[in-house]
Order: sequence, then structure tokens, then C-alpha cells
Amino acid sequence: MDPPGYQSFTTPAPTGKTSQQSGKAPCGTAASTTTTTATAAGTATAPDQSRSLSVIDRILADHRAILAVHQHLSAVQNPADRLKWAHQLIWTVSRHAAAEEVVVYPSIEKDLPHGAARADDARHAHAQIHLLLKEVDAAIADVGGRAFADAVGELMRVLTEHMRLEEEVDLPAMAKRYAPFELDEMGRRFKWFQTLAPTRGHPAVTPLKNPGIEAVLGVALSALDRLRDVGREFPSDEELRRVLAAGRGSEE
Repeated sequence: MDPPGYQSFTTPAPTGKTSQQSGKAPCGTAASTTTTTATAAGTATAPDQSRSLSVIDRILADHRAILAVHQHLSAVQNPADRLKWAHQLIWTVSRHAAAEEVVVYPSIEKDLPHGAARADDARHAHAQIHLLLKEVDAAIADVGGRAFADAVGELMRVLTEHMRLEEEVDLPAMAKRYAPFELDEMGRRFKWFQTLAPTRGHPAVTPLKNPGIEAVLGVALSALDRLRDVGREFPSDEELRRVLAAGRGSEE
């Protein structure tokens, strides 16, 4: 069952022993009651609860989830807990990135002013992100070590700048260009693809400029990733909800 409001990560994926036994998926984002939406003017307002969440709402909620998970990972000291939250960070970022590559960037490229250049810039940032996700994963055996800390720090540096550009440039432009029903439909496709998306970084093969090929490839990679994820420990649903709620509160 979804938490009150909005849960973007609905794919059955391991979230610790409890979730593996129940088949429940981890809560992935903040609740929609506090989601903000970029407007044509570039400001942010609360979404209309009478309609489904737009792609803008979902991207913003995912951004807050990424920041909240990283903040908690940085705060915890117990190695076992740090490992769970490191797994969660990789899982969260990977699925978000894949959905943007397949659903959002082709639309930006086709429909927005200077869209081709912006989409290319975003794909370049994602190429760095996929590589850094791989580096985080490679260093994850020692979550207290320098290699892990450096990889996570560089990942978040690239992500923070990339998310800032999306929120200041791309999302307001999308809000201006598309009608609400178009943003809602894009939001449904964004959420749907996250149920099929890879859960780890794959710098050798993504991102691609052809969304159809990337979608097919993503499904194949996702099946492999989820088999590998079975042996990993993740935060429980309740732990994740608490962390996301705390992150949401810090922004209000």
C-alpha cells in the first residue's frame, strides 16, 4: 500500500528483510501534499491535488528524495546502516536517471527552445552520474573508507548542479510549453518506466540518444540488477518514510 499522497518507487525491490518477505516496494519520494511544482515564471507552487502528479512534480519529489537519502547516509555511523543507505542511494539515483533519459529528455530535445543543446548537456551529466554510481558501487565494501566517501561526494556534487539546472531552466520551460494534461501523461510514463528501470549505474551503455533502444536495454539491465539486488540489504519501508519525511520538513 502506498503511503499517503505520492509514492514514485512502486517496483517490488528489496528493502531489507521485511520488504523482501512482504513483497512491498520501498517508498521513494516525499508525499504529494508538500510537492512543489515549477511554473512558467520559474517559481514553485503546491500541485493541484485534484489531478495526478505531473512529471514536474515527480522529478522534484525525486530530487528531494535523493538529497534526503544522501543526508541520512552522511549522518549514520554504523557500518551496516551506512551500507543499507548506500544501496538505497544507488537504487534511487539510478531509477530516476533512467526515467529522465527515456521519458523527459526526448521531449525537451524535440519541443523546447534550444532543447537539443539542453538535452545533450543533461545526457552528458548523466554519463558522469552513471560512471560515479559505478565508482560508489565499487567502493561500497568499505563504507567508512576514503574511496567510498570521495566517490559519493563527487556523485552528489555532479547531481546537485544537474538538479539545480533542471529546476531553474528545464522544469519552468516545460511548465510553460506543455498543457497540464500533457505533463500529467508524461508523469504517468515517468512513473511507469521507473518500475522497469535499472537499479545500478551502467556507464558503458547509457545514456543513449535513442529512447526506444534505451528503454529496451534498460529493461534487460534491470532484470540483471534486480537479481543482484536480492542479496543486498536496504532500509525498511518505515525507515525510508521517516528519512523522506524529515527531508521534506527541512525544505518547508
